[in-house]
Amino acid sequence: MPDLTKIYPRVTFKPKSEWDAGNKALNEGMTKLLTTLKNEKASIKQQRIEHGMEAKFSKLPSKELPK
Repeated sequence: MPDLTKIYPRVTFKPKSEWDAGNKALNEGMTKLLTTLKNEKASIKQQRIEHGMEAKFSKLPSKELPK
């Protein structure tokens, strides 16, 4: 991995010793989001219909979520 402090000299980065914990928390949050989206798919779609968002955005291409 390149030295990010040299590439972005005016940016303050978290110490590398905190990266693992931060990455773990981010991964857990994204996993929770993915699970919620899968479990609440029908409810989310119903809410989109009720609020007019389904008609507005339903023609956008859809991609399968990673497993």
